[in-house]
Amino acid sequence: MQVRNQLADQGATDVLMVSISIDPEHDRPEQLREMRDRYSITDEPGKPRWIFCTGSEAAITEVRKSLGLWDPDPIVDQDKTQHAGTVVYGDDRLDRWAVTPALIEPRRLSEAILRRLELGPHRRK
Repeated sequence: MQVRNQLADQGATDVLMVSISIDPEHDRPEQLREMRDRYSITDEPGKPRWIFCTGSEAAITEVRKSLGLWDPDPIVDQDKTQHAGTVVYGDDRLDRWAVTPALIEPRRLSEAILRRLELGPHRRK
């Protein structure tokens, strides 16, 4: 929530935030809706949109691999306790991407996102 609010404060309202479950067996659409409700995450004008996704194990694995979030050892890759909480952020149009640990201090994460996207005070002149 803090990162979303900080991005909005810097005018980064066209950012799309996507949370992807790695545990589709337990994270059903109903549970993801409950999480959105619990944290009062709604589509609000002037704030980045935030969607929560789940799907089949195969589809999630395909997305993880496309983002570089996988282990070449299939046994390790299938072990969800080995999955690090990460945030991938970037600009799809420019194919500019970065990754950081999810537990980074929110202000540092929003600053990193703004730098990567060249938004807010980090916009190139």
